[in-house]
Order: sequence, then C-alpha cells, then structure tokens
Amino acid sequence: MGNPDTIFHDLANQDPTGLARLLLGDSSVTAEATAASLPIVRARTADALLLVRPAQDEFLLHAECTLGRLRIGPRMLEYVAILARREHRRARKEGRPERPIVSAVLRLRGSRRPPRSLRHEVRGTNGLTVVFQYLEINMQGLEAEDLLASSDPTVWSLVSLARGGDRREVLERAVSAIEKADLSPDQRAALFTSIWVFASVVGSHKMVERLLDMRGLRDTPALRQIFEEGRAEGEARGRAQGEAAALSKVLRTRLSRLGAPSPALERKIDAVTTSDELQRLVDIALDTETLAEFRKRAFPRKTR
Repeated sequence: MGNPDTIFHDLANQDPTGLARLLLGDSSVTAEATAASLPIVRARTADALLLVRPAQDEFLLHAECTLGRLRIGPRMLEYVAILARREHRRARKEGRPERPIVSAVLRLRGSRRPPRSLRHEVRGTNGLTVVFQYLEINMQGLEAEDLLASSDPTVWSLVSLARGGDRREVLERAVSAIEKADLSPDQRAALFTSIWVFASVVGSHKMVERLLDMRGLRDTPALRQIFEEGRAEGEARGRAQGEAAALSKVLRTRLSRLGAPSPALERKIDAVTTSDELQRLVDIALDTETLAEFRKRAFPRKTR
C-alpha cells in the first residue's frame, strides 16, 4: 500500500489523462491505460503504459517512476525494445500501422532540472550506434503552484514532491482541492492515500495526516491501514528507523519483481538497517534487472 511505485501504477490506471499531461507537459492530450505487463523472456511490468491521443496520430507512452538517482537509460531501452516487439506483433494481427512509443521517467527525488530529453547510446562496430531518447521529469524541477493550477486531480496528489510543495499552506490547498473535486468516494480515498505516500518520500506525511484528521477525511479502510502502519513504525522505532522500514519495503517490493531472493541474500539484506545503506540498495535494485546482478553490485565479494 505504501510503495510509491505501486501508487504510481494505480494512478496511471485511475487517471491516465492527468498523468500523461504531467509527463508530456501538454494539457491538450487525452489517454487511456493499457496492460503494462511485458511477458517476453523474463517477466516485466512497466509502471505505466498509456495510449495517448493528441491532436494528430496516437502513440504509446511508456512511463517509469523511480526514487533512485542512478542512470535508468539501459533499463528504459530494454523495456522499449520489448514494447516495440509486442506492438509490432499486434499491429500485424490487427492490420494497422505500428504506433510510435515515447518513454518518460518521473523521478520522485532528484535535481531541480526542468523536464528534458535524454539520450542513451549503445555503440556498435563500424560506426553503428543505437540512439534511444526518453523524457526525464524531476518532481523538484516542477513548481507546486503549477501543479495546484492543474485541472487534473491526479497531479494534486504529487504536490508535496514539487518545489515549494512541503509547506503546510500548499499541502492544505491540495487536500482541499481533492476534497472538493467531483470524484467517487473510492477515487477520493485513492488520491488521499497517494498524497500521503508521496509526501512520505520527502518527510511531509505527518502534516498531510494532520490535515486529513482536521477535516475528518481519513475514515476509510485504506487510509486507516496506512496511517496505523506508519504510526506503529514511528512509535516503535523512531523517525530514523521508520524511514529505514519504509525503504526496506520499497527494496523488497522491487526485488520481488526480479524473483525470489536466496536465503543467503535474504540474510545479507536483513543485516542492513541504516537508512543510508538501504537507500544505496534501493538505488541499485532500481537499476538492475536480475537478482544476480543486484547481489553482485550490492554485496561485492571482498578480494584478499
């Protein structure tokens, strides 16, 4: 419930148009969610795969959400290659042209750079080079005020991550906007859960929790569960250990996508307790595609 990666995936399914507009910086597009599983060679799941309809030809938007700061280009390229193969097969089966694919990564933590296009190159022989371009959106590169001005409720749940979004007045406006929006009870509860989870990335979740308490807005099973878990962790282990517990959950969620860790690897992970070291493991896990690669980079063998 408290994993930002999972919350991002849920938001993409709930409000694909709002998410597409945020990633592309284009308020004129509309989008619908499509199946994000990539069952080729090894199990893969993109965080979001949207069918976007701009003024002209439609295209597929492949999106990833990451807490880490490591290079994500190689992983994005692998996903796009799998998507391109699947799109080629479906286009032939349905007798239509292949749709273009645009990739974007949303960095929940990172620099204050504005949205930009990046290149990842794979060099071959005889001057041949594969050039892959993708969009990078740093939440700290966006202004909280601009997100609040959006007409898309999904964008409001990300306000705490944007520049200036950790102020009480800004968070209060975001909570109020979600409260007053024309949403179903389930949609509203999902957005309140989302704003709390994303606020936890920057340490503003307690403020969000107090704002929801003041309005009597947290009385849903999902919100009660996540708040009770957070409070129990905070009271039992203190703020630093609570952060470590949250990072540990993110790490194990990511590793579960790569397979079942061996008992030896489980023991190594269990021995890591500090937030800084857990953050290092999360960054590595987000940048690897197999458990073997993760184990090699996270716990390198000592040479004599």
